[in-house]
Amino acid sequence: MKDFYIGNIKATEAEVKKIQKSINSNSIWRLLTIGIGGFLIFKSFSLESIGLVLSIILVSIIVFLFLVARQSKLEKIKAKKQDFLTINKNEFKNLENKFENIYENGKTFENPDHPYTSDLDVFGEFSLFAFINRCATKGGNKILASWLSEKQARNLILERQQAVKELADNTEWSQDFQTFLFPNLGEKKDIRLFLAGYFKAGKQKIASDILKTYVRLAPWMMGVIAVGSLIYTPLAGMFLTLCIFHLGITSVSANKISRFSNNIDKAGKLLKSYSQVLEKMENARFQSDLLVRLKSKLRREEDLPKISEALAKLGVLVNRLDTRNNLIVGSVLNMLLLWDYKCVLSIKQWIEVSESVVFDGIEVVSEMEALLSLSTLNRNYPQWITPELYPDFKDNHLDVEDVHHPLLDLQKSVGNDFSMAGFDVGLITGSNMAGKSTFLRTIGINAILAYSGAVVNAKSFKTPIFQIVTYMRIKDSLHESTSTFKAELDRMKFILKQVQYEENSFFLIDEMFRGTNSVDKYLGSEAVIKKLLSFEGNGLVATHDLKLSSLEAETQGKVRNYHFDIQVQGNDMHFDYKLKKGECTVFNASMLLENIGVTINK
Repeated sequence: MKDFYIGNIKATEAEVKKIQKSINSNSIWRLLTIGIGGFLIFKSFSLESIGLVLSIILVSIIVFLFLVARQSKLEKIKAKKQDFLTINKNEFKNLENKFENIYENGKTFENPDHPYTSDLDVFGEFSLFAFINRCATKGGNKILASWLSEKQARNLILERQQAVKELADNTEWSQDFQTFLFPNLGEKKDIRLFLAGYFKAGKQKIASDILKTYVRLAPWMMGVIAVGSLIYTPLAGMFLTLCIFHLGITSVSANKISRFSNNIDKAGKLLKSYSQVLEKMENARFQSDLLVRLKSKLRREEDLPKISEALAKLGVLVNRLDTRNNLIVGSVLNMLLLWDYKCVLSIKQWIEVSESVVFDGIEVVSEMEALLSLSTLNRNYPQWITPELYPDFKDNHLDVEDVHHPLLDLQKSVGNDFSMAGFDVGLITGSNMAGKSTFLRTIGINAILAYSGAVVNAKSFKTPIFQIVTYMRIKDSLHESTSTFKAELDRMKFILKQVQYEENSFFLIDEMFRGTNSVDKYLGSEAVIKKLLSFEGNGLVATHDLKLSSLEAETQGKVRNYHFDIQVQGNDMHFDYKLKKGECTVFNASMLLENIGVTINK
């Protein structure tokens, strides 16, 4: 994939340079048109031929307008190419460094009280969301965040897996989709909420029925009078009077129209991007059930325009209204056409016809963006696999092979095999820094990917759909006057309640009750594990307390011992980060203390 992105980058950079040359040439021709046209007009006056003067002026204007239109078209093509270039550079950098990503990192979705997102680094800087997100819109970000933080139905997850695979195989279509939506990146407003408010405001009355009729007739009337004034000179006075009258009546509603315009004038570009991606979806031929169903939401009655066309029309109307912000052009248009009223009434008519379907289209785009985020992960990491999700958890268990933490570099990551066949709680002991906490997070974060419909970083990953709940980063709170131990008690109470009432819960607990003495820590941890077993709970517990290893015998195997250890060679410690069966027998705390100048008497 690195070679693929490098190829796209080099080819697009060459295209951008070529387009820029055309833009520069076009700018020179515009200047020449003005200069040559002015010179010819000046010369033609000496010939005393009004027809020739008017002809040169007309030709000069036509050529100049053509060059202006060509310049605008070239600038748009260049902008799209640059967006495409940025997207490919981002993918290449992301493969080099998983957190080199220009899209949002999901910090706004952080919630320390959530069952698992805080402990498993789902949102925020250096998070799972920061790694996989490719959503440029607020709606897409929200949907992707919900997939990573809310329980999903198995049938829907399986449909997502198929859709993700189809999109991953269709790179060109997917990157085009991303490119069209790229202008939305960094946009603070949620287009759905924004349009809902705008449509509501747009239903307010701005013109009476008589004025509406006059607005429709005014352009024709002004045209007839303008032509008539060439034949009958007194009509020129009437034409001038109507121009002044039109300026007067538009100034009466200027404040209302300004508010109407200012609320939407920045959205024209965004609406255009939505109409482009909707058109791509309307014309696409999908195979997977989910993508076919998403496309079906865009269908309208045959006598109505497509949703993409409706949004494109709104974008055009918004851009037309935006011309009023040019004082000279706006004044001329209002004098001749009552432009402000004409544009506002056209937008209000559009709202009456197309308001209801627009939100369906925006929702479809948001979901497609979230799917494209997961498909990009699939495409960039073809060695990752689609997990197998069991239909129920009662007769099935977690079973993984060569599972890696998805946020760690492959060179630094060590894969592990693990199966919960035949027991309910895996008790993991081990040395400091040997990998206990990382393993818990490895299982948890891959499960979250699996439940969202994404691929996972493993050779095999089979699991029921559990409700994950974690106990890892327990913090005190000075603001709330909460000690560490009180915070631990609150979190443990939450976990016990979750496991008791959610029969498909899967807990990940890392070192219980750090905030109390060693005796209470052991007794409390033992009591909690037994309580979890009484609720028929399933999960993993990491601990330094070797005494807890006796629970394997006491519970007749419902608790199973595993460990991470170290290899000591002289004064050097070597970690292999491999999970092994049984309790840990080699520890390194004394050696670590000696490294900082503290010697323990043995």
